[in-house]
Amino acid sequence: MLDPEQDINSTSFILYGKCSPDITGTYSKTGTSDGVPSFSRVGLVNNIQYYLYRSTWVSQGRTYTAWFVSSKVSGNPYWICYQDKPGIFVPEGSVVGTGKPSAHIPARIYNGFAYTVDPISGTTFSFASDRPLRWKSAPDAWVEGLWYWNWADFHLPVSTLDTVNRTITVPNLSKWNNNESPFVPGRPWFAYNLLEEITQPGEWYLDRASGILYLWPPDSFSSNSEVVVSLLAQALLNADSVSYMTFQDLTLEVSRQALLNITNGNHVTVSTLLLRNSGCIGGTVSGSNNLVTRCTLTGTGNSGLWFSGGDRSSLTPGNNQMNNCQFHHYGRTVCSNVFGVLLGGVGNIVRNNLFHHAPNGGLYFGGNDQLIELNEIHQVCQGSADAGAIYGDMDWGARGNLIRNNFIHNIRSNLETRDVNGIYLDEMIAGVRCEGNILYAIDGRGFLAHGGRDIGMRNNIIAKCGGGSASLRCSTGPPEIPGSIDCNL
Repeated sequence: MLDPEQDINSTSFILYGKCSPDITGTYSKTGTSDGVPSFSRVGLVNNIQYYLYRSTWVSQGRTYTAWFVSSKVSGNPYWICYQDKPGIFVPEGSVVGTGKPSAHIPARIYNGFAYTVDPISGTTFSFASDRPLRWKSAPDAWVEGLWYWNWADFHLPVSTLDTVNRTITVPNLSKWNNNESPFVPGRPWFAYNLLEEITQPGEWYLDRASGILYLWPPDSFSSNSEVVVSLLAQALLNADSVSYMTFQDLTLEVSRQALLNITNGNHVTVSTLLLRNSGCIGGTVSGSNNLVTRCTLTGTGNSGLWFSGGDRSSLTPGNNQMNNCQFHHYGRTVCSNVFGVLLGGVGNIVRNNLFHHAPNGGLYFGGNDQLIELNEIHQVCQGSADAGAIYGDMDWGARGNLIRNNFIHNIRSNLETRDVNGIYLDEMIAGVRCEGNILYAIDGRGFLAHGGRDIGMRNNIIAKCGGGSASLRCSTGPPEIPGSIDCNL
C-alpha cells in the first residue's frame, strides 16, 4: 500500500526533517530544469537563497541523474539525491551541512512501513501517522524496524504508547555486535500483534491471555479449510551421522523451529520434499556426498537451508550437490540477513535452482571451491537494502569460489532505496570469480565488490541496472592489481 506522495509537477514542494543550515520548508516553482519543474525556497536561509532542481550529466561514460538542494554558489553546503524523483537527500561538498532532508511526507505509509520522525530520545521515537492512536488499549504490541542500518532489522516490544505526544517507548535498544543501535529519524518500521490492525483478509491476532485466535479468513476459506497452530518447539525431523538414506516425497511443515536437520550425513538423498511454514529456518543439510534435489521450500520464518560440507583446513571437498530446487517466500518474520540457501564448507555445488519473492538475498556463500551456477534469481531483496541476490562477505580466505552462468533479474527493494545488487561481494571477501552471468533490471549495481582482492568479473552481460553496471572497490594495501573486470557486455 502506498500513501500519496508529493507531486513534483505541482506549484510548490515541501522538504521535511532536521538539518543545518535548515533548508527544509516550502519551495515554489520557478521554472524547469532537466525537463521537470525547478523550485526556489520560500524564505532565505542565513541570507542565502536555496534552490531545488534536477540535473543529468555524463561522467566517464556513465549517465547520472540527481536532485539537488543548493544555493548554486560555491562554498555553501548542498544536498543531493540520486533518484529520478526527489527522496532523501544527503549532504555533500567541501563545506558539508548536516542532516538528511526528505521529500517524503512524514505520516506516509509506504509498502506497509511507517517511518520514525523527530524528536527521538533514548528508547523513545516519535510517529506522525494517526494509525497508532487506536492502539492505546493493546496489551502486547510489538514493533519491527530497520532502526539504524538498512541491513539490520529488530523486533522490540512496546512498553509505552503516548498518544498525546505521539511517541513509542521500548524497554531497550537493539544491539548489533554488542553495540546499541540508536533510533534515528526516517527509518522504516511497522507494528504487529494488534487486534486493531486486522484490516484485510488473511490477517490474524492471538490473544495469549485468553487463548482466542482472531482471524479474518481469506476469500478462499471454507468449512474444509484448516487453521493450524504449532506448539512444536524443536525440529520436525532430525538425522545425525546417517549414511545412504533417502528422504523422498514428503511434506514437512508447521514447526516453530526447523523442519529438517541432517547433520554429518554421508550419501544422503533428499528428493521431492515440500518444506513449508516453519517458525525458524527450513533446516540444515551437512556432511559429504549428499544430494538435495527437486525440493520446494516456502513460508519459513527465517532462512531456507544451511548447506555445507568439507574441511577448510585441508581443503577436502564435501562433494554435496543441490539442484532443481525452488526457494520462495521465506523470511516471514525477518527482513534482513535471510537467504534461501546459505552455502558453506569446501567443494559443494548449488546448480539450476530457482529463488524468488523474498525480503533479502537468494543465496549466501562462504568457504572455498564452491560452484554456484545456472540458478535463476528474481524479486528478492524486497524488504531490505545494502543487499545482494548472491552475497558473500568477510573472508580473505574465500579462494576458488566460482559464480557462473546465473540469471539474476528484476531486483528491487520495497524500501526507498536502490541499494540492492545482483552479485555483492562485501567486506573484503577475496578470490571470487564471476563469469558468464546475466544481470538484468536491477535497481542497484549488477556487481558490487566492496573491498577484498583477486576478484574476477569476466564475460558477463549486464543491462538496465540502475546503480551502474559494476563497481570494483579495491582494498588498500600493496600496489598489485587486486582484481579484474574484462570482456563484459
